This record gives sequence, C-alpha cells and structure tokens, in this order.
Amino acid sequence: MPYAVLDLLNMFELLGYLVVRSKTLPLEDAWINFSAPAVQWWHVCRPIVETFQADDPTVYEDYAKLADEFMAEDAKRLEANREDRLPSNDDLRGFLRAEGELIEALPPWRSWLVRIAQRRAT
Repeated sequence: MPYAVLDLLNMFELLGYLVVRSKTLPLEDAWINFSAPAVQWWHVCRPIVETFQADDPTVYEDYAKLADEFMAEDAKRLEANREDRLPSNDDLRGFLRAEGELIEALPPWRSWLVRIAQRRAT
C-alpha cells in the first residue's frame, strides 16, 4: 500500500480526533474546510479501513465517525436524504482523476516532493 494513502488516512484520523473525541475543533469549522475531500477519500479508502478494522476495530475509528458526521451535516444543510448524497463509483473515479490532475498541475518546485513520495511508495 502506498505510504501516501496511510498519510492521508492518518491526517483525517487526526482531524476526526480533534472534532469528534477531543472537541478541540468545532464540527462546523471542520465541515466547511474538509468535508468534501474527507468524505470522498473515506469512500475511496473504506475497503482498506475495513481490512484494518477486521483485526482492530479501533483503527481509524475517529475518521469513520468524522465521515459519518460530515455526511449527516451535508444532508441536514442540503435538506436531502443522506443516502442520496453518497458518491457513486463514477463520482469516485472522477474525484480520483481530479486528484491526479492536481498533482500533475503542481509547480516544479513542489512536484519533486510528489515524485520522491511516489518512488518511496513503489
């Protein structure tokens, strides 16, 4: 598994800890700034998380709760059914394609960090 995926999961786990467990960061503040990528990445990485949780159910539990709270907040604010807001497989493919395009668009002074990370992950 690429280290970048673990870094991403760990970042959102920390955000979940700050919002859900320690209540250091208000849900609304986190939702405004992180909801879209946190929810999309949650759905992309969920099979990986479920594999980890088969051995230890506490792994990424704060991220799971955070994603759940973000989805509930989305539905509440948009006055929509939560299930109708879940991303489809096509949505997730489009999201991953857009994330890849972001990396390609990085200026040269930043893209070297991505190349180093990619080499380390392979």
